[in-house]
Amino acid sequence: GKRACTADLALRPSFVRRPYCAMGGPACEPPSAPEGKAVATSVDNIVLRGLSRDDFGKGMMELLGQLTDSSGVSSEDFAKRADELIQDSRTHVVVAEDTATGRVVGTAKLLVELKFTRQLGKCGHIEDVVVDTNVRGKQLGKRVVQECVRIAKEEGCYKVILDCADNNVAFYEKVGFKPKERQMALYLMSKT
Repeated sequence: GKRACTADLALRPSFVRRPYCAMGGPACEPPSAPEGKAVATSVDNIVLRGLSRDDFGKGMMELLGQLTDSSGVSSEDFAKRADELIQDSRTHVVVAEDTATGRVVGTAKLLVELKFTRQLGKCGHIEDVVVDTNVRGKQLGKRVVQECVRIAKEEGCYKVILDCADNNVAFYEKVGFKPKERQMALYLMSKT
């Protein structure tokens, strides 16, 4: 069911149950944290966690601007949308935060689609993958995508799909994805 936003850092249960070490695997013995909050340890100051309504002030919209148009969103509108995403049990936003600077430096979103096919299967869709240009080359993109895949497995998805630009195909192949068919898009609102 739906869950109310807790304190200033509302997280998915999957993040609370399995904190993630920024070095690329589950944290073995994480320090204790208040209910509804996740902790992760890291030697490189990058922590993977769930979305927080406070991420606006940590540079989330500027980061998303490195991927696509992210203009015109106020902090109030961001907080409302963050609450909607946090409460949506089929949406999982992975956030990579640099704890040394308090800035969001990477993110990806997993959407879980309910299907009639595949014996009422579930399909994961990864969207909005971006890593700050200042921290690229440190395997952070791989880690946020792998966290989305881990959550998809936990959710019972039989596959995970994503769309990417041709110049990103090699990156996703290194993470285990394979090209399949072709993407099509129909924009319902004019692009500005």
